[in-house]
Amino acid sequence: MKSVKLLSYAWKLLWNDKKIFWSIVSALTFILVFITIAVGILHQYVDQAKLAAYQTYGDHTLIVNSDEPMTGENALRETGHFRISGNIYTFGLLNNDQDLDFTIGWMDEHALTQMNLLRGRMPESDYEVLVEEFTIKHLAKGSKQTDIKLPFTFNIEGEAFTVVGIVKNYSGIWSSSTIIDKGKNTFPNIILTRDFTQPFPDIQQHMILIKDRKESLTLDFDTIDTFFKHNNLQELDYDAIVINTNLYDDHLKQVNQVYVLTTLFLSVITITALIVFTYIFSFYYSIRFRSHFNLFSNLGFTPWHIYKLAFFQGLIIVSISAFFMFLIHIMSVYIFNILPKLNMLLLMTITLIAILLMGCLILIVCHLTYSTSRDNIRHLPVFIELWIKNWHVKWKLFYLNLFHSLKSFFLIIGLLTSLLVLIFLSELIANETLYETDEKMADYIFSSKRSDAFVHLQQFEIFFTPEYIPSHLVDEIENEAVAFMDKEPKTLGTSLLLKDDSLNAPIINRFHEDVEDSGVVFTEHDLLELDMPLDYVPLSNIHYVVLNDNNWSLFNSQLKFSERTYHKLQDSLSMILIIPDETIRFDQPDTLSIGRIENLNNELEYKQWDLQVLESVKKTIVHPITKEAFSNIIIMIHENTMQKYDIFPGYRNLEIYRDAQANINEIKQLENKLATLAAMYPDNLYYIKEAFIEKSKDQARFISRLGILLFIILGLFVGTIIFIVFLMKFYQRERELLIYKSLGGTTQDIIKIFLTELLVYYILSLFLATGLITLLLIITPAPVQSIIDAIYLDIRLFIILGISTAGLCFVMMKKLNMSHLYSIQNKYGS
Repeated sequence: MKSVKLLSYAWKLLWNDKKIFWSIVSALTFILVFITIAVGILHQYVDQAKLAAYQTYGDHTLIVNSDEPMTGENALRETGHFRISGNIYTFGLLNNDQDLDFTIGWMDEHALTQMNLLRGRMPESDYEVLVEEFTIKHLAKGSKQTDIKLPFTFNIEGEAFTVVGIVKNYSGIWSSSTIIDKGKNTFPNIILTRDFTQPFPDIQQHMILIKDRKESLTLDFDTIDTFFKHNNLQELDYDAIVINTNLYDDHLKQVNQVYVLTTLFLSVITITALIVFTYIFSFYYSIRFRSHFNLFSNLGFTPWHIYKLAFFQGLIIVSISAFFMFLIHIMSVYIFNILPKLNMLLLMTITLIAILLMGCLILIVCHLTYSTSRDNIRHLPVFIELWIKNWHVKWKLFYLNLFHSLKSFFLIIGLLTSLLVLIFLSELIANETLYETDEKMADYIFSSKRSDAFVHLQQFEIFFTPEYIPSHLVDEIENEAVAFMDKEPKTLGTSLLLKDDSLNAPIINRFHEDVEDSGVVFTEHDLLELDMPLDYVPLSNIHYVVLNDNNWSLFNSQLKFSERTYHKLQDSLSMILIIPDETIRFDQPDTLSIGRIENLNNELEYKQWDLQVLESVKKTIVHPITKEAFSNIIIMIHENTMQKYDIFPGYRNLEIYRDAQANINEIKQLENKLATLAAMYPDNLYYIKEAFIEKSKDQARFISRLGILLFIILGLFVGTIIFIVFLMKFYQRERELLIYKSLGGTTQDIIKIFLTELLVYYILSLFLATGLITLLLIITPAPVQSIIDAIYLDIRLFIILGISTAGLCFVMMKKLNMSHLYSIQNKYGS
């Protein structure tokens, strides 16, 4: 038989039973639309997350310092592996009235697009500039930041510049903290156009932003170093390479993980939906068209013809469903173009929900034509059959509904169990993502408003932090959720470790190989003018540990000092000296001096404190939280001593490590407290949640909302499946229902039977889900508070699903009223 004729038969058969035809088309269209829209939403999330990461960290892979710009750029381009993301020149700009150090330079167009423009526009011509938000109050003197109108002008060394745009603060994050500490090569706070022609005589150094085209290089120093040597790029001074590890380690890696996790979820859901869809409708299809196939067999159709006929029917259904899916997408794009302000994600969600409701409505309204086929009770052991025969007819009917088809029984329980486990895991993962902590990184950081930088004051070039964190602020941060705080004292000038003859040559060679690294360049005349000792040795990499009652035990677990030592340290001008390298020795470590250069009213002063060395230990100790070894000389000084003798007036940075056992409420209280304190010092402090915390909040919200969205979608799908299964059972149990009605049963009794069956499904799935969740928690434990939150949400959504499904079945059974039973009676005879 010709294929065209079979195709015609296939279409006529489908069109002859419009209810089942449109039900199948609607359900399949919904699945296809869900797949495509969900994938589109996922890709939109990934794109937005990457843009947020680039705005925070920049999209560059490396920063390389080069004294020969053109040579470096050409060498990089020739490798074919990189493109130049930006060329940045920086030089110091001292605002003497505010004692702040700014940088000025330019970026290429691509780098500018990664910035978060708050107000105004990008610069387009000479003397138009883009500035960071924090610079406004210093550049526009006498104006409040909220009252500033763009554009406005300011002067640099006699040149007038016009501010045309403001970007969110970025330079302290895009740059490396190591580079900032050296006070050079920071990203420009004032950004010029690329074609700005006015030369600046004070350019310090050239910096190149490099983008890995393939994003395939492993971001560690050894790999990059080897790559540069292999490609003969030594002229780029690979010792000065700064790797943008934050972009990948703290954000993009997590975005990729969410992408993989979500793709896995979508794949499982899609496959499950297709399998369930195929099973339900193929089962119903085989019942509905069995009589047609028997007729075709009597007319001479071979099994091959019947298979081919079924294939054509499937092809018609898939083609029409795909066509409707295409029309729906065109409609979405059309609406989006008409309403450009409407969020695409919101539009897609509304479209998806509308399709869901439409599909469910069609499935509910189109009462599928029932079949008269019935199967016998499964053969059971004789004693069970005898026991069942003694049951009331109502319970026999309940047994038939519940256990007649084990496939549908396990299908419904499996779907309900999957729903419970899905929403529990998604909420648990969201909570864990939101409140997880990285043991190698501080969770929160209070930092001085301006990073350290070189400034020229009097005839001196000095490296200092203009603003700092007041000491009393630290006392207000103490919280049950805080496990540890690293307190880095404010050292306006280079920290000096002084003693007439106590420092031997190995120390000087190791810690002071290059005098420029000390951060201070003084002549003998300068030393005399500042009244500094002539035999000083400037050491810029001494690590200061501020001790108090909270962290003493953590450090002393490695040092094994007596409590008497701690009390002396607390009450006297004294210190503990830790030397990590046994090859280094102090000839006379009895007393050491800490010196600091202070900037008071634009005048430099030198202060010095002689500290008694209570203990001197040659030992390598590790950070009590990160477990990383200290490689530099450590000076331990008590907080009381520091404040009493004004050795350090405050802190440059506070790194706060959260208690891993802290509950969610304690963490929220801590974060609110930190944000409040930062708001009290808007001109002095940056309050920084470490990048992975901000990232994890976005991911937690996404995972939580994704879980709820998937629950709603699958809940509607499961509700539809339960409705179809119950409807099929009703049709298959027509004779049994008629018998039950003849024996005095009512419509309400029939409804109770089906609702009791539904309750059994929910109870069994609840027990099964509880067992699976318990097993998962045994394998991978989680905080109690996160588990409670997940269970609470699980129960709420499951109750909502149960009530809605029960209501759906109740309405369906109510529709199948006594008049329908009478029609069955007329069909089979009284």
